[in-house]
Amino acid sequence: MEITPTMENLTQEMLKKEIGDTIIGYVRERKYAMTNNAKGDLGAMKMIFLLDENIMYIEYEKSDTIRMSRIDKIPGELLKMEENNDDVKNVLGDKCSSIRLEYKDSRYGLETRSTHYFNPKYRLNKEAYQNHKYGYWNLFVDKSGSISVRNEDNLYPIYKSVMEAFSIEEKEVSDELFKISEGKVIKSMD
Repeated sequence: MEITPTMENLTQEMLKKEIGDTIIGYVRERKYAMTNNAKGDLGAMKMIFLLDENIMYIEYEKSDTIRMSRIDKIPGELLKMEENNDDVKNVLGDKCSSIRLEYKDSRYGLETRSTHYFNPKYRLNKEAYQNHKYGYWNLFVDKSGSISVRNEDNLYPIYKSVMEAFSIEEKEVSDELFKISEGKVIKSMD
């Protein structure tokens, strides 16, 4: 992951420490999880998305609190969505088309401008994602029918990032990856 600050007084080193430079994703039929390698005060982060329950958990390695949020609520105002077959990138040896999403977060007023590249050979169940409105992921999956293999994000006015898959392995994924730690307080972010 490449990350570049766009806000004054924010450095690339600070972002790398707090967000990390690597994300690993795990996908099952109706759930997925992502972990990063952040080294900040809270440590590495794990995000768990449980599609049947419409819940997202965010857990930090060194925090005693797990943040929970509903993913079936519209996150703000959708400003733009367009499929762009002319904006193609080569990812993992395949040409991948893109979908552009732009929206304004209703909670913090931040604007997200993202281009997600996809490869139809990495299919997702569209029906499972229809209520996944966090980041307007329901719209992306409805159009692409697949996972994103490259994301170019601009979280305005804080940073820009590029995340690209460097490998995809099909293998059995343990249920343990989709469980939150016991003994931590769960706090709703809604």
